Amino acid sequence: MGSHVLGEFITSIAAIEGLLAVKFWNISYVDAAAALISSLVILKWSFGILKSSGKELIPFYDWQLCRFMLWSLIEKCIRRRKVKSIQ
Repeated sequence: MGSHVLGEFITSIAAIEGLLAVKFWNISYVDAAAALISSLVILKWSFGILKSSGKELIPFYDWQLCRFMLWSLIEKCIRRRKVKSIQ
């Protein structure tokens, strides 16, 4: 079974459990906690998929350089947003 299928299964079960906890026991934070945990699981798996596919698609790459370039791009986007929000 592929990890994406397993991820979808786990998030579906977590969502159902969260909704049932809200409906039967009126515990609203369980749904939010289930969504947060599911999001973290999906995020972890997606980084793994990106890393493994990057190794296949870009041979002989420097992982440290890729990480630096990605963070530079993220910081640049954050700075643009701050400038736009100030104006």
